[in-house]
Amino acid sequence: MGVLDAAAGALGPRTLRAVFVPVLGFLTALGALVVAGVGWSATVRWWAALDGSARLALAGVLLLAALLLSQIVTTQRTALVRLLEGYWPRLPQAFTDRGRRRQAAIHRGLRSDDPRWHLYPRDGRLLLPTTLGNVMRGAEQYSTDRYAIRAVIAWPRLYPTLPEPFQHTLGVALGELELAVTLCALGVAFALTGSGIAVWLLPWYAVVLCWWGGFLVAWLAYLAAVGAAEAYGRLVRTAFDVHRWSLVEAMGLRRPAHHEDEPALWQALDRLWIRGAVHSDESALLDHAIPGESPPPPRQPLAQPDHTEREPDAPPDDTPDDTPDGSAAGGGLSTVSRRRWPMVVLVLGLVLGGGTAAARAWTEPTTAQRSVPPYRPLALADLHGDHARDLVGRYPLRRLAAGQAVPTDLLGPRLADGALDGRTVLPVPLAEGHLLADTVRRGDRVTLVGSAGTSVPDVLVLDFRGDTVIVAVVRARATDLLAGSGPLRVLPG
Repeated sequence: MGVLDAAAGALGPRTLRAVFVPVLGFLTALGALVVAGVGWSATVRWWAALDGSARLALAGVLLLAALLLSQIVTTQRTALVRLLEGYWPRLPQAFTDRGRRRQAAIHRGLRSDDPRWHLYPRDGRLLLPTTLGNVMRGAEQYSTDRYAIRAVIAWPRLYPTLPEPFQHTLGVALGELELAVTLCALGVAFALTGSGIAVWLLPWYAVVLCWWGGFLVAWLAYLAAVGAAEAYGRLVRTAFDVHRWSLVEAMGLRRPAHHEDEPALWQALDRLWIRGAVHSDESALLDHAIPGESPPPPRQPLAQPDHTEREPDAPPDDTPDDTPDGSAAGGGLSTVSRRRWPMVVLVLGLVLGGGTAAARAWTEPTTAQRSVPPYRPLALADLHGDHARDLVGRYPLRRLAAGQAVPTDLLGPRLADGALDGRTVLPVPLAEGHLLADTVRRGDRVTLVGSAGTSVPDVLVLDFRGDTVIVAVVRARATDLLAGSGPLRVLPG
């Protein structure tokens, strides 16, 4: 088995081409420098003196070294890309700002009909200090500018839904970018390592050649990385333009009816993926569309068992025809009452109990007339059933589907009319160890206090979910909660 065949068994095809082959060439170039320093004739004689097992062992060492270095480069590939993009947290800020100003000047010098002009981010505040970074950021910001989709959050969820041919095309483009990044990193490594070997074994001009040759390879690889990033960025843009609805369909959601409603859908999904809950104003956007779904069948009355009334057997007539006072048999009321009053009570109890049970059996349970989002007070038009009026004003803690029975244990307390008017429902994380079970209940009004001392009064508590409380806050104050960072504390009243 050859070296490449052995590497293909340990690495994937893309990693084999984008990482292993360049690493193998890098090690070969370093070996060539050592051989040139020692002398080619001396090296040939040394190799000829080795037996077959020694040569095989050396080939195995070379393979293991290439595989190990390839794995190291693969694990650091994301860090290498970010370094070439211009994320330099350890460099002085002035150095980064200088690169951004240079990139801004380059972008301003491009005409609007130049294809490269569309590759940069629209917002100048988002510019990075390198061309590669701005090309990649422009691709990331494209979906946000067009559809309010944050690519960093949505891309890992969209990619599995893309058609297989498109995924293959993306993989090829990404492989080209990874190959260029690997060559750039290895070019710099050769300039440093090769120059050190040349200083030790070769003349001075070899040091110069290794130094500038390594950086020349790195610069050419960087230019190739910019070109590969442009191609990859166009494919990312195309994925959002053409295939973004595949993610919506994979999640079982309905498409917006109008184009201007689309940003609200993606913002709601973004909030759902990050926070695990959405605002009450956005919950209707996440209604599920189940293919072939039909309305629930009409409720049929319960079949009643066929009980045919039978005449009870006549009791034995052991009552004399005439009483001592000469009255007719059965004419004495006191005698009948003393003998049959337990039976009469039993029969009346059975009749009343059976009637009550039958009434309960025939009472139609309360169901949702239509889909009701969570935390919206129920109206009479939302419900169907004999006891619908008893639930008006209470709110569901979970979404109610049309035709679903309304479980009272999943309803919040009854709210006053208009209690949620002008309010937004949103989840709020609580400070660690801050428990509310003994102090605050659903329907209470509280004050939320942030870590910086800011407070939002008149907040209506709707539900609790672990370390998160669902509240209804006045829309004008909702931005204060959303803008704040960190968990909050709740003060009753």
